[in-house]
Amino acid sequence: MPVSLVLTLVPRWNAELSRTTGHLTHGAVLLAIAQRDPLLAETLHADTDEIRPFCISQLVGPGEPTGPAWPMHAERRYRLRIASLEPALSELLLRMQHDPPPELTLSHLPFQVLGATTHPRRHGWAGRISWDELVGAGVRRAGHRYLRLQFHSPTSFRGGHHNLPLPLPHLVFGSLAAQWRACAPAPLAGWIDALVPAGLSHAACAAAVERNVRIARHRIETRLLAFPEYRRVGFVGDVDFELAPGIPPAAAAAAQTLAFLAQYAGVGDKTTMGMGQVRLSPDEDSRATWT
Repeated sequence: MPVSLVLTLVPRWNAELSRTTGHLTHGAVLLAIAQRDPLLAETLHADTDEIRPFCISQLVGPGEPTGPAWPMHAERRYRLRIASLEPALSELLLRMQHDPPPELTLSHLPFQVLGATTHPRRHGWAGRISWDELVGAGVRRAGHRYLRLQFHSPTSFRGGHHNLPLPLPHLVFGSLAAQWRACAPAPLAGWIDALVPAGLSHAACAAAVERNVRIARHRIETRLLAFPEYRRVGFVGDVDFELAPGIPPAAAAAAQTLAFLAQYAGVGDKTTMGMGQVRLSPDEDSRATWT
């Protein structure tokens, strides 16, 4: 079951953290998992190029910085999100909402955990949904011509030795399709083939996606994340995707299903370190004018 757990945190005292916190949240979350399931934490931490079946946000909260340092205030609340497509981790996150870790330490600064939830009514980025429910949600939205994805944290894609910070449809939906095929139950693994065909070359697969999905409009900008050993540029903002006239119904349903998956899978590179935090806009009319 895909699960998205949102933790509410408060720092023990005033201090400063680096502006980029994804490496800090990554370490703190894996330590919290290791305290409950060491083998699971070791598996999740394994250095591999395979699909990572989870994502971790950066720290989110008031007064986000414009400079290299971010002042933390003990009277303010911050949030951190962990999402999973991996069954054992999803089960742990569901238990954790009722029994969260009392404290998480980011760098030198301990944070008290005030609460945890997977209920979307308590936080818009929280959630839990079965794979069958994801398919059902996609089928119900298959008749919608537009869908809007909100790229909340910097998002980029790996292309050989380069990173591409652009929301090209074949990159966005290709990333989500890879997560789906790696993590969905076997009977559903081929559900998205009508949109992102399996077994084709990269160029042929990209062409197939671009025939059916296009960018209608966007409001994005690039941002730099400075990790300790490297830097990444990614884009943030809202992107409206348009499903092409005459798109096969199965491909339309697959596109909407993958859009729902984004909240639980992340999109693109470094999603376990805060990048690629994406969700389908809760605004039902994604053609609404931006103001």
